[in-house]
Amino acid sequence: MIDTKDIEQSELALDDTFTFGCKGCGECCHNRYDILLTPYDIYRVSKCLRITPQKLFERYCETYIGQESHIPIIRLKPKTPTKLSARQRQAGIKVCPLLQNNKCIAHKLKPVLCALFPLGRFHRLETKTGQSTNAYFLAKGSGCRGRVSQSKSYTVKKWLKMFNIPEHDRFPDIWGDLVSRTRKIVTDVKPLPKEQLLDIYRVFLMLVYLNYDYNEDFVPQFESNAAKFLEIAEGIK
Repeated sequence: MIDTKDIEQSELALDDTFTFGCKGCGECCHNRYDILLTPYDIYRVSKCLRITPQKLFERYCETYIGQESHIPIIRLKPKTPTKLSARQRQAGIKVCPLLQNNKCIAHKLKPVLCALFPLGRFHRLETKTGQSTNAYFLAKGSGCRGRVSQSKSYTVKKWLKMFNIPEHDRFPDIWGDLVSRTRKIVTDVKPLPKEQLLDIYRVFLMLVYLNYDYNEDFVPQFESNAAKFLEIAEGIK
């Protein structure tokens, strides 16, 4: 759980600086079952690897239904590495499927959660305007050895640019809106029959997560896919 006091104390503006130096140990990619992918993450990684979202999903991902969100969740599926030390073998280490030779094969366009580190991000609702803004803070207590390095200094703005993350990112808001509307469709009034639920989940997976051309801008495609999904889901219901 995020401590709001910690966030307020470590919040960074776009021009604020922080220090970080990745040691390339790969430990942040070990035993991670929490790298959940949004449609934007899938688009980014697909673009970096030059494969379709469908191929990305088949090769590197797995899915389940979120207990609270009631939507299909896609996450990177950890794998057993080909080379293990005796200690790692004994510990049952699994690694991110995008980690090869201790390097991320999608480094420049890796999932936003990974790309932001050592930064964290949350979305603040401005009471005067009713609009949401992105806010950043320095993550604490990660145990990452790179955090102790003082060799490189970055502004938040420079870090975002390095990993192709928009400074003013609309996607979290429109994604959150779609998740809320989908949850309402599948939980409103009374439970839907299993077959109808499965149909809605299939459409969500194929249309909202995987129906993208990485040569085209992401947000217009997402908004079109979201609108089509809602229309289809209401028809199924």
